[in-house]
Amino acid sequence: MKNINSCMTIAASILAASVAQADLIEYDILWEVVSGSGTATGSVTIDSSLAPNNGDGVFADPFGGAFTNFSVTISGATGGNGTFTSIAGDIDFMLFDTSGFVDFSSELMSQGTVADFNFLSFNPSSPSGNSTNLFYTAGNTDSFSVVSVTPVPAPGAFALLGLTTLAATRRRR
Repeated sequence: MKNINSCMTIAASILAASVAQADLIEYDILWEVVSGSGTATGSVTIDSSLAPNNGDGVFADPFGGAFTNFSVTISGATGGNGTFTSIAGDIDFMLFDTSGFVDFSSELMSQGTVADFNFLSFNPSSPSGNSTNLFYTAGNTDSFSVVSVTPVPAPGAFALLGLTTLAATRRRR
């Protein structure tokens, strides 16, 4: 019984820490090639308490507010291959346009309320968005359209599930 109580105490602590971080959600991003060649993948962290969620129009965020840790990796394109990040200063702004309520806990693009999810760069050596949900590589050689923006499960949720399973197993013995 003591082991079960210990496991439950640890699980409660992890859950409390997860709730404190619940507004910060990391997403994996996938783009598909529209013209040219190559692949593009990336990630971004969104603070859902700061991101617009009511359909008020375009929200441009100069990293550090609602959007942080943005990166895009382009490979196999005609030009402009590489990894570009907001931390390195390659990307300057995120554009996020909603036409209604957004559930930040699920895939964003399939909801029908995200009108534009894009990024801008003033660096001519970096990719940059120039149309709704569309970006071009440096030199405008290849273009990519966003396909999905999917939340990555929080590590705390997996730990909580493991501890709960452990506690249930021990209880049966």
